[in-house]
Amino acid sequence: MACVCTDALRSFGIATTYDARIRTPSGTFADRGQAGVALNERGPGSPADFNEFFQSDQPAPLPVPTEAAKVTGGGSLVGVDARFGFVVERKISDGPATGEWQFVNLASGDIVHSVAITSLAITGNTATFSGVCRNERAPEGTPCSFFVIVQDNGEDSQAMSDTYIVTGTGFVGAAGAVVGNVKIHSSAS
Repeated sequence: MACVCTDALRSFGIATTYDARIRTPSGTFADRGQAGVALNERGPGSPADFNEFFQSDQPAPLPVPTEAAKVTGGGSLVGVDARFGFVVERKISDGPATGEWQFVNLASGDIVHSVAITSLAITGNTATFSGVCRNERAPEGTPCSFFVIVQDNGEDSQAMSDTYIVTGTGFVGAAGAVVGNVKIHSSAS
């Protein structure tokens, strides 16, 4: 009895859905769809094919509207020799983020001021903002940028402390519970 054999195709794969927010200098954009990988085996002696795919549900990423928002704060950090202060806001929906931010890390000697605020986003009791800065302790022209995450846990004496995290380039960042206050305002006012 003779065997007539053909190259059988076996495929294995996995896919997942995604919902992404992409921040660019032109704004924040939304995209969603499916992404995955697949392995196609053709049989002994034949090479396997590996494929990956991204399939958006949208014809192009969509701009995400930015709401009017405001966040303020100031104080020091528990267990860290650092102080901060800021007022960051977007006065109108889809308008630019503006404001002032200052951070002093006494342990490293960094004294950092914002030159421009480039983003502001608020979700629930958490705000993020970023920008370009200058460090008074660094040589002129040293690149400096910052990214701040704050959490407003309320004014109640039973509430957890507000939190503050700053990272960036051109200075030493810090994080911790706030001795002071962070306030996310219901609208830019």
